[in-house]
Amino acid sequence: MTVTTQTPVVYVITDAPPRPKPGRGGGWRLWLRLALIAVLLLVTAADEWVTSVLGVRPLLRLTSEVRTWADTAPDEAQEVRR
Repeated sequence: MTVTTQTPVVYVITDAPPRPKPGRGGGWRLWLRLALIAVLLLVTAADEWVTSVLGVRPLLRLTSEVRTWADTAPDEAQEVRR
């Protein structure tokens, strides 16, 4: 007498859609993010180095000047139009 055992077949039914294929350009976005992070770190390090050598914070001063210019620019544009 021969006994054969069959492994049961289990079907899993889900309502999840199939995974989308990775889009073209997914890799360059990652490299762009990494490059932006590297630039940010380099700018921060340069700011710290200039601060330690000169005793002033050039980038923070520059950002505050740009912010001031951006806040006053629309007012100046309206004055020119009048």
